[in-house]
Amino acid sequence: GGRVDAIFGFCDIMHFTDTTEVLQDEVMVFVNRIAHIVHTCVKEFFGNPNKNMGSAFLLVWRLSGHPAKKQQKLADMALIALIKIVAQIAISPTLSS
Repeated sequence: GGRVDAIFGFCDIMHFTDTTEVLQDEVMVFVNRIAHIVHTCVKEFFGNPNKNMGSAFLLVWRLSGHPAKKQQKLADMALIALIKIVAQIAISPTLSS
């Protein structure tokens, strides 16, 4: 392996243990709805969902191989994607029910 420069984002579902107890059989539907929002926002802003760890998502924006100006744009897009994830989850009618 070699060195790779990248931006990593980490999204965690707060109070996941309590949520699983309340939702029981429906917890996977809940997680899948969140995953859809996370994946859509990350891909829209040129990142890659890398790994799901139960209640958390690891997100990556690879910088290596891009010129400095593009790296700055990718950094901006990573931040915008994370803000949009929070906003989309907050206003989602399917998650509020």
